[in-house]
Amino acid sequence: MVVWRKLASQFAIPSFDPSSWDDRGSTPEWCRSLSSSTSCSSWAKCARSLATLACWEIWKERNRRTFDDARMTLDGLLVRIGDEALHWKLAGGLIPFDPG
Repeated sequence: MVVWRKLASQFAIPSFDPSSWDDRGSTPEWCRSLSSSTSCSSWAKCARSLATLACWEIWKERNRRTFDDARMTLDGLLVRIGDEALHWKLAGGLIPFDPG
């Protein structure tokens, strides 16, 4: 939850903050809600891309902890997500955010 709260702040996407989540909703519903969180469809696509990237990096961290007995710090994980977002942006991905 802390990862999502920090990403919400870093990328200025309020719907990433867990306090805005509906506990009854599913992950696909949450992803669809990213589309309604902004009036610009390109920003909605960017938010969904960033959510996908964050989920992927969180999953990889879970695998590191489970299978490699290795752990990243929270700040390390956030830096990795920001670095990957920058790579996606440089490759022409739908991330107009400044990954910082």
